[in-house]
Amino acid sequence: MKKYQILFSLIVLFFGIIGFTIIVNAAEVVYLEGRVQLQSSTDIEWTPLAKGMQVEIGDSIRTARNSFVDIALDKAKLNTIRIDQKSMVVLNSDTSGAFDRLDLTKGKVIANLEDLKSGMNFEVNTPSAIAGVRGSSYSVYVEKDSDEVLAFKDTVFIKAFDSNKNELIELMLPEGFKTFIERFGEPSALIQIATEEFEHFDNVMEDVSSSVEGKMVERAKARIAREKEAKEAVEESKKSLIEKSTEQVDINKDLADRFADIQEIVEDRNKIEELIENHEDQEDQEEEHYLD
Repeated sequence: MKKYQILFSLIVLFFGIIGFTIIVNAAEVVYLEGRVQLQSSTDIEWTPLAKGMQVEIGDSIRTARNSFVDIALDKAKLNTIRIDQKSMVVLNSDTSGAFDRLDLTKGKVIANLEDLKSGMNFEVNTPSAIAGVRGSSYSVYVEKDSDEVLAFKDTVFIKAFDSNKNELIELMLPEGFKTFIERFGEPSALIQIATEEFEHFDNVMEDVSSSVEGKMVERAKARIAREKEAKEAVEESKKSLIEKSTEQVDINKDLADRFADIQEIVEDRNKIEELIENHEDQEDQEEEHYLD
């Protein structure tokens, strides 16, 4: 009997360890819009991603135009990322049992990391650079020939590499600044992040927070309503401009008609003056003939 109890305990412990590993190694999709696909590390097929699905270390995610996905990297959903439209990302790890690296080959990722384990870094790797933090909010945008890194909160460390993977430089990007990194080149001079970029980041963070709290549908409806109002305002403005243009056309036509009337009056007056002048000339000729 005791042997069976020990065996049962070992089985429970074994599956408990497996379950724990799966929880640690899995992240959750909290919200998405548009067309987002997943390629498992054990499969070559791309399948649609859906809210509530688990993604694991080694999985690849790609987003189509006008599409994005919000992913919580931890169970408490304090560490989140947004993979923006037209992006390709591999969820990866340099630390056993934890998401601590994204391999971004194209597109944009916005990361908000509030609860990293002590001593742990989180990195976004591009084809020629690494942007990492120990707890921060930042974004990385990869284009064909360059990368852009923005530090919205706290400091971001950046390492740039040449085509042979030799490190060119390591620098610290302070909060509120951004830099551009030409492919296999060194980062540019630091540029202050514009107010519009901060506002966009704040909006994204509000979206992600709403996703985690399950309020994203309401925010999406509100956003659609705002976009509809803005569109209606634009249409109303266009309509007003058309009406004003029509009024101006009518005014111009009225002025043209008046000008034509004035021209006719001037022409008539010229004809009358010409007739009078001819008549006077004729009288002068008759008078001269009479005197002769």
